[in-house]
Amino acid sequence: MPALTVKRQSLDRARCRLMAELGVESERYQDVVTEIKKIIFAHNARLTIEERSLLSIAYKNLTNNLRNSWRTVSALEGQIKKRIRSPQREREERLVRLQREKIESDLLDTCNDIVDLLDRYLLLAATPGEEAVFYSKMKGDYYRYLAEFGPVKDRGRFGEVSLQAYKAAYKRALATLHPLDPTRLGLALNFSVFYHGKTHTV
Repeated sequence: MPALTVKRQSLDRARCRLMAELGVESERYQDVVTEIKKIIFAHNARLTIEERSLLSIAYKNLTNNLRNSWRTVSALEGQIKKRIRSPQREREERLVRLQREKIESDLLDTCNDIVDLLDRYLLLAATPGEEAVFYSKMKGDYYRYLAEFGPVKDRGRFGEVSLQAYKAAYKRALATLHPLDPTRLGLALNFSVFYHGKTHTV
């Protein structure tokens, strides 16, 4: 490959990374996702630790916002249901339910987006060890969010997929990572959160 082409690709990747960093600083997380996707699609699915961190921060914030919105709307829905039944209550309840369902749909789209990146690109390109564990943990995390806040009819299925992803991550971690490795410890914490949530929803 000509040296000029290599240099251009390097500059383009550096530009995408800079724009992603600016996106984090300005809390424009969808812009961060767009820039990291450019790197994945045009350059290399083997992200650097910095690029991987930017992608993780972006999706974490996007889903956190949706989960917080869901909690707020769900609490309001519960308050409305406690009122004496009336045409006004039924109208408000229907509108709030539609908003909750829209949030669930947005969360489904966001989680499916990162899981698609993981399955089609990132996990396939990951090296054994910390990188593969990190991505497998991410897959478990986003399916866990869907099991908690996604459409009710699909939550059981999402929970099972989350469990399998966490198991795969933990198996990899046991085989390749030191017990005190931060990624392995983070996996153990999130896996325990999964089981805690499961016992409280049975």
